[in-house]
Amino acid sequence: MIIEKAIVVKNAVVVATSVLLISVALSGAQSNESAEGYKNWESLWQERVEALESILGAHEDVYPATLPLYLGGTSDIISF
Repeated sequence: MIIEKAIVVKNAVVVATSVLLISVALSGAQSNESAEGYKNWESLWQERVEALESILGAHEDVYPATLPLYLGGTSDIISF
């Protein structure tokens, strides 16, 4: 059972990474050097959550990063 859970977690990480890379590619017009690149973050966040939920089911909780990723912090964590 522990091995099965480990495989599920590994697969979830692979899926999350894939979804993130796809969403970044789709939002290629956004630039990290400009505040303009961060105006649409809510719609990008929602698209990522919807994509993950279509694969993993409804999310249970979100653990936000103390410092946002674009300011040199870490990413938010979504638990499923």
